[in-house]
Amino acid sequence: MQWDAHTATPLRLDGAYERDEEARAAHLLEMLDILDEAGIDTAFWYCFSRPDLIHRDDPTLDLDLASGGLVKVFDSINGAAKTWEPKLAFTAMANRTR
Repeated sequence: MQWDAHTATPLRLDGAYERDEEARAAHLLEMLDILDEAGIDTAFWYCFSRPDLIHRDDPTLDLDLASGGLVKVFDSINGAAKTWEPKLAFTAMANRTR
């Protein structure tokens, strides 16, 4: 868990936020369509993962809500490597065909 070095408390979001992966995926596809229509041959999403913004089940501690990453990163367990799983935007981008 990430801690604030000044207060020794876990970092939390500053409000109540909802995860809307459908909207993020739709936005990504809309942007790719606009670029395609403009004749752009290649585009990339700016962020694959944010290992500093860990996904947690507790919405007040789910720092991944502030992440533009294509995957959710989970905290390491017993020193093991951090794991990740695709968000809907990852799948939408992977499934997009020309």
